[in-house]
Amino acid sequence: MHKVSDLNLRATDIQWLPNGHEVLVTALPENLTAEQYAKEVVSSPQDKKKEEVQVGGSTVAIYRFAPVVTGTASTSQSDPWSLKNQLRDLALVILQAAM
Repeated sequence: MHKVSDLNLRATDIQWLPNGHEVLVTALPENLTAEQYAKEVVSSPQDKKKEEVQVGGSTVAIYRFAPVVTGTASTSQSDPWSLKNQLRDLALVILQAAM
């Protein structure tokens, strides 16, 4: 075994290709350092500041539901979600027998 690249592999997904001589693996995005990747992609939503109103001693959670009436225009009120945790590059690894 010997090093053939400085590519920073994440290998969160690995897929053998049908020819049996190549593998697709996930890699750190080219435009991000490992530190930037950890800060931007890996940080959990709990790390972000969340605004909540809490009343001392309360054990109740209030949920709201506003059904859409058929035939009326409405806009989405759900919070957007981030797909950053899926950010990755793909790398093709060609496997060769040692000679």
